Amino acid sequence: MEKEFLEALGMEPQAVEAVLAEHEKTVQAHQAELAALQLQHQVSEAVHAAGGRNVKAISALLDMDAIRGSEQVENALKDALEALKKDNGYLFGGQVPRYAPFTGAQEQPVKATTLAGALRERMKRK
Repeated sequence: MEKEFLEALGMEPQAVEAVLAEHEKTVQAHQAELAALQLQHQVSEAVHAAGGRNVKAISALLDMDAIRGSEQVENALKDALEALKKDNGYLFGGQVPRYAPFTGAQEQPVKATTLAGALRERMKRK
């Protein structure tokens, strides 16, 4: 809004200043919202380009404050996704683990073909 336009409407100077201040706050809020949406879109595009399975899950694991504060957002995002890919490869189309690592659990082969045989095998393990 322009000051001259508001004055031409016959508004008092204090009211003009109040309207202009409110307008400036609204513009800044919308610019911040637009910047957040653009960053969210960049993250989504980068996750899809990296072969990510779930954008929400991967976004939750990223340090968005560090990415947002970086001068080179694209490079920071790429580096963060590469580091995440090393730690959590299953989020990026890698092999999904069948059991939790380092818990001592092992994948047990299925031997029994009947219910009685399955129960017998189960009792032997305990």
